[in-house]
Amino acid sequence: MLLSASTSAAPVLPHTPMLSKHLGLLTRISMACRTTTKCLAQTDLLGHVYDNINMVFKIAEQILGRTDSQENGTCATVFPLFEASDKDMKTKDLLASQESAPPLSIRDIILTSEEEMFLHTCLIHTITCIIVKFGGPAFACFDEDVAASTPITSKQIPIHKMETYPLSAMNIDKSSRMGNAEVIDTIFKEFGYIAANKKSHGKVKIIHGDQLSVSRIRSIMANRVGHDSIDSSYLNVVCGPGLFHAQLHAVFGTLQTH
Repeated sequence: MLLSASTSAAPVLPHTPMLSKHLGLLTRISMACRTTTKCLAQTDLLGHVYDNINMVFKIAEQILGRTDSQENGTCATVFPLFEASDKDMKTKDLLASQESAPPLSIRDIILTSEEEMFLHTCLIHTITCIIVKFGGPAFACFDEDVAASTPITSKQIPIHKMETYPLSAMNIDKSSRMGNAEVIDTIFKEFGYIAANKKSHGKVKIIHGDQLSVSRIRSIMANRVGHDSIDSSYLNVVCGPGLFHAQLHAVFGTLQTH
């Protein structure tokens, strides 16, 4: 089921056996997932992740005038934020902290002696894991010992199962600044963030994507700030790289910096 920025909320369909028989299985699954996710947005503060999807449709046979076609869209998933309270997610507190934040300095990225020791321990453990995993049977017997020696930081959150909820695919190409803005507007409209959702009113919105999407969203913020409202200029949005992209950046940044 495809969405666009102009798509209105899903129509309320009467639950009659006659109508259900005319809906395909995929359509009914999509509607059920969409309803569940929209209900979740009314009770929980959510994190949002989106990325592009690309599909190439091959022609069945070589005929003059027929060529392969590629369709580009966007998919998104949301998840409840772990132990996120309303008082800790206020937009006004975010803006106040940004106003009072001092300029960045080189000391903000220099590790302390304790952090350097912990980083050194983590690097050694990573190398050990690689040796045990890919070193063959001679090293495989140390798998449990390596797992037991995993470095632990006090900043980690408790182990828990993260529930994920899909959104309907969007017929939006996010390869531009306006495309990313359209994706965010569509997600926010789907959940009623603009007006109807009381749970999210005045709260920070967490959005994850690839590095290029994050850069484009921040560019839109810079262009709209002072001209549009807080919601329209995305000043209530905090961006970050998705898990896959965060791991790539963490490895690259660690090796390059240290």
